[in-house]
Amino acid sequence: MRSAVLTLFLLCLIFFAKAQEPHQDSADSNLATSQHVRVPYHEDKIGLFVHDVTFTGKDGKEVSLSSYRGKPLLIDFWATWCGPCRAALPGLKRIYSEVKDKGMEFVSFDQVGDPVDEDKDAAAATKYLAQHHYEWKNFHDADRKVATALQCDGLPLVVVIDAEGQIVYFDFGGNEAELRKAIAGLGPEFASVAPADARRDGASPDSPEKD
Repeated sequence: MRSAVLTLFLLCLIFFAKAQEPHQDSADSNLATSQHVRVPYHEDKIGLFVHDVTFTGKDGKEVSLSSYRGKPLLIDFWATWCGPCRAALPGLKRIYSEVKDKGMEFVSFDQVGDPVDEDKDAAAATKYLAQHHYEWKNFHDADRKVATALQCDGLPLVVVIDAEGQIVYFDFGGNEAELRKAIAGLGPEFASVAPADARRDGASPDSPEKD
């Protein structure tokens, strides 16, 4: 009887020890998740045509998104109260300096953070852009009309639209390399915008990565 009890006790110890060991399948799964290849935020948006939407400029005049048709357009949704938005702006500035003379348009829309005093957000955005010498056009999307039309549900959001009005990039800001690849794919005149490694390897932006 004593031998049976001892055997049972040893079996329980072995079972408990096994239960404390990390499961290899789970660990491998977590590792795969943390090292997955990043894809655009909304892949389902790529290839869609943008519906026209109008918004108001600083002069009070109506501006339509379709007025930019015929040239590639980069749209940045941001806010001064959004840290990641501010962190992404220097990268956009670098790209802007490379494409502004190639026929590509840049437009940003700052978002309301304080619905009680939205003018404060507009003034802060204008001041911030001027202080940091961000020279592209900025509009205050007070009623989130443009953000809603383009289904912006997070900040920062960068959308690149080709000359025909088709979305070629739709993702959170800050991924400068991927953004550069998308812009470089707009045409040969933008090839120099590709990330340095892509230019060095002689690969086109759409070429599959080597294993």
